[in-house]
Amino acid sequence: MAAVKAAPAPTRPCLPLVVLLLAVPSVLLACSRPKDDGAATSAATASATGVAKPAFDVDGFCEKTMGMPADRECEGDDEIIEGNKAGYCVTELTAARDAGRIAFDADQAAACVKAVQAADPPLRDRRTLRDLGLRFEACRKTAVGKQQAGAECKTTMECAAGRLCVGAKCTEPAKADAACQPLKEVSLSNVTSSCASGLYCAEGNCKPQVGEGKPCSSSPACQGDLRCRDGKCAKAAPLKEGAVCEADVDCGPKGHCAKEGKTTACRPRKAAGNDCLLDAECRGRCSRKDKQCVSYCGSG
Repeated sequence: MAAVKAAPAPTRPCLPLVVLLLAVPSVLLACSRPKDDGAATSAATASATGVAKPAFDVDGFCEKTMGMPADRECEGDDEIIEGNKAGYCVTELTAARDAGRIAFDADQAAACVKAVQAADPPLRDRRTLRDLGLRFEACRKTAVGKQQAGAECKTTMECAAGRLCVGAKCTEPAKADAACQPLKEVSLSNVTSSCASGLYCAEGNCKPQVGEGKPCSSSPACQGDLRCRDGKCAKAAPLKEGAVCEADVDCGPKGHCAKEGKTTACRPRKAAGNDCLLDAECRGRCSRKDKQCVSYCGSG
């Protein structure tokens, strides 16, 4: 009698985005193909020589960079929020890959994970792909854009090196004194405007950034990670409580930049039970229902 072949393991269908954003982590990270033994993995890809090589582990990358540290426990709503955070990362990266707009660099991804886990100060709890791109060069290089000039794009991550996603098209960056516009990236990049590297967008035109000790009117005018302090570009040490700030990053991991009348100032993040309007005000998160800070995964 001929041997009967075992039926292949069923493929778990990917959930629609609406369902995905409501799911818990165990469901969010299960959108993949099973191995022969049923263990979840991504499908292997073929190299130029025709030999199969392991596919990039998008789920693992997102879990390690987006996830909460092992010493923090998340339950209830917090667990769902954590699952959504990792799920959005998987959805964005997988969609760009499947559309043929990006490839992954496994070495840079490993360096990105290492940088995130060793970060001092650590990334905020409610981090995004954007946070990775702004802070770590290796994270920006994890996704290699494949879209050439004139091709469609969703973010700069999808564009080939040296190009930016402006008006949903990959384009050459604007040069000095050329017209420019701010860009609100949502993925792995550190792009803030349509200007070329070393320039910033001021009053609608690209201007050269300046180095440490040079006069400035705002932090975008400063090179690299420098911030504008007392009218001069300086290394980005956290400001003290009460100091005038531009953004939460100016106030360190335990503070936030609070708007007070016509100015702003660094204030400590609030413990659970205090009134709030924004997550940045709280050690944990701000409950939209109660307008109060609540603990997030044991933050207090």
